[in-house]
Amino acid sequence: MRSQQVATLPLRGDADKIVAHHAVAQERAPPVEGDADKIVAHHAVAQERAPPAEGDADKIVARHAVAQERDPPVGDPLIATLPSRHSRMVYYRPMGNQAYIFDMDGVLVDNCRYHVMAWRVFSEKHGFELTDEQVLEWMGASNRVYMERLLGRAVANDELAALENEKESIYRELYAPHRRIPDGLRAFLDRAHAADIPCGVATGAPEQNITFILDGLDLRRYFRCVVDPTQYSRSKPAPDCYLRAAALLGVAPENCTVFEDAVAGIQAAHAAGMRVVAITTTNPRAILQSAGADCIIDSFTEPCGASGGRALPNGGGASGGRALPNGDGASSCVSTGVV
Repeated sequence: MRSQQVATLPLRGDADKIVAHHAVAQERAPPVEGDADKIVAHHAVAQERAPPAEGDADKIVARHAVAQERDPPVGDPLIATLPSRHSRMVYYRPMGNQAYIFDMDGVLVDNCRYHVMAWRVFSEKHGFELTDEQVLEWMGASNRVYMERLLGRAVANDELAALENEKESIYRELYAPHRRIPDGLRAFLDRAHAADIPCGVATGAPEQNITFILDGLDLRRYFRCVVDPTQYSRSKPAPDCYLRAAALLGVAPENCTVFEDAVAGIQAAHAAGMRVVAITTTNPRAILQSAGADCIIDSFTEPCGASGGRALPNGGGASGGRALPNGDGASSCVSTGVV
């Protein structure tokens, strides 16, 4: 019974709650906040050991949880490295970042240049001229938005399906030999999973492309929901896709962090009331900053805080909306000139 009580106490300060619980059970007055640390210190002195620092009572509770093969309490961004039979297992404690929502193209894969190439090939085949800048400006929108802007008219569903299939087949053929997971992404998702941070995908990509990426790279298992254009009506920069993902994850929008590469996606996430971590695969750092990204990274190997000191699970502190010093965005498909 005791282990169940410890396991369900989720926040920092659980040691005090446990001490209070036992005091009430023994018909004693519960101690005031902080007494758990004093009790631990008292026992340390009695055993001729140095008393622990403030907050160690919580760490001891976590250590006992690990010893009993249970998850330690969570609730703050502290990384607790605890000795156990698992050999220094690291637990990441999320605070505020209760859900992560990922755009797919340009985030889960660095495929921007191949979409640009595909749109160029497709538009030339149909007698239209489409510039790289136009493709990037519309990035994040659904294929319907692209097609109707390219053709200059409304497109019926049947026609859209045929045109979409043609363009996306070109993209998949171009990208297939280069399809890979970005550096650090799988480890990042593994840490989020270990921290029990629910993750989802919200994308404007069609189902064939979602399967091509999520199943082709064995990524689908990390995500509790995948939101595609059939599940919302308004494309980015409207917030619909991200609000839908938050609802499916069961997390309030203000407790979601979105990972994006496109200006329209950043605008959509902010319109949904969410924090945004932007990655420089599609746009250079300056554009992402001007779009209002809360944090900017060049890859998932970098530490970053989404907002207000809340650490992401690769451990870094908050950036406060400032760019991290590693690189200048040269990885974007705009600045490389490779299209």
